[in-house]
This record gives sequence, C-alpha cells and structure tokens, in this order.
Amino acid sequence: MNHSNYFNILQITDTHFRQRVDGTIYGVQTQVLFEKVIAQIKAEVSESKQNIDLILVTGDVSQDGSDESYQRFHEFIKSFAVPSYFLQGNHDYCEPMRLTFGIKHVAPCEVSSTHMASSPWKIILLNSSVEDQVSGHFGQEQISYLEQRLRQDNQSPTMVCFHHHPLLIDCDWLDQQVIDDAERLFTVLDQFNNVKLCIYGHVHQDRKTIRNQVPYFASPSTCAQFKPEVAEFALDERAPGYRWIRCYADGKFETEVRRLLS
Repeated sequence: MNHSNYFNILQITDTHFRQRVDGTIYGVQTQVLFEKVIAQIKAEVSESKQNIDLILVTGDVSQDGSDESYQRFHEFIKSFAVPSYFLQGNHDYCEPMRLTFGIKHVAPCEVSSTHMASSPWKIILLNSSVEDQVSGHFGQEQISYLEQRLRQDNQSPTMVCFHHHPLLIDCDWLDQQVIDDAERLFTVLDQFNNVKLCIYGHVHQDRKTIRNQVPYFASPSTCAQFKPEVAEFALDERAPGYRWIRCYADGKFETEVRRLLS
C-alpha cells in the first residue's frame, strides 16, 4: 500500500508512567513495557517503509501526575520526530502536561492544520477527565467547543478523541466510570455526518462499538490489560498494544490493533 494514499496515525494510550523509572501498576513495570512497544513500532515502521504522520496519546500518560513521568515520556515521543497530541486521563494532571507537551498540543484542542497539511481530515481532542475523579465528564464548555468546531467545518472528514468511554462496554466495574454527560456529546455528533470515528483509551482493551453509524474504538494499553466483559475487575493476559489508523482522502479509514510480540 502506498503511504501517499493515506494519513497514518499512531494511537498510544494508558502508559501509566510513574515518577520512578522502575514504577509499576498491577505488578508490571510500565516504562519497561513501553520501551518494548516503542522498539516494535519503530521496527514495524522501518520494515513497512511507512511514515507516522501523527501520534495521538489518549490519556493516563502518568499514574501519579509527576513532572518526571511526563518529561521522560515526552523524550520517548520526541524520538519519533512527528507531531504529537495528548489527552488527559483520570490519573493525569493538566498543568504539568501543558507545561511539558505545550498547551496547543493538550486537549481540548484541534490538531493544527499545518500538521494535517497532507490530509483533508480534521481531528478534535476533548478532555473527558476531571482531576482526582475516576469517571468521565465533559462539561458544557467543551461540548460547546466541539459544536463550534464542527459548525465551522461540517464537510471535512473528522475524528473526535477523548479518554473515557462514552458507551457501555459490557464490563460492569468499568461501566461505572463511563462519561456521565455523554448524551451531550451524542446530541452534537448526531447533527453532523462528517464525523467518521471516535477514539478513546481508559478501558485497556481493544474495543469497537457503533452508535448511529459512527464507530467508537478503544485501544489496548501499553502496559497491563483489563479483561473484557466481566462484572468485577480482572486482568487479561493479552499483550500490550497500540492502534494504527489510516485516514484516506475520500473520508474512509482503516484501523488495526497490533500487540507486543515479545
């Protein structure tokens, strides 16, 4: 497949870095696993001779919100030398993210037109997290921001990104953390037929849900995975992963999840 035909996006999510390099969640060292994921992505890109045009990091960059965790993570992302944008997760804190990554690259924001120069697509990022709260919430200001951006351009194929899941995923304990004002989101999205997909993180699973013909995709975490479709918290033995999204000029897209091989 000729890369010139599509705009190639890498979604990374739920890295859960800690202040300490050897920090863990659920017994796994998050940075060690992330380094393996990064190495695999770079090998994959090299072998396929495809470029990465954009990186979207969809939340829970850090587990503890520490400056050190964001700075170390940013060094890894900068090694790709491509435009990168970041969403806050429920473990993140906005201020250190904005200081480290740049305010124009942290939600709520839109991917700069200069970074989308080779594609007609638009990408809008919303912050679904409330600091020190597990569940998701947008608030009217962000919903108004989304509606304004979509009204401004209701023709370009558009992707909307956030951290939490807006739709139930048949996982009882996680479904208590759903975005509590998701209906506001749907009320806006239902007015525009140029929104082609939504992506999110948080659930540490590869998941696809369709609502009103719009697919919603979650990606595996780069560290521990949550078992799908269970009533109570349980870890899954599946490998860490990441998602590719290929956006074509005609408004179509392809997406696939890749898992860490070793």
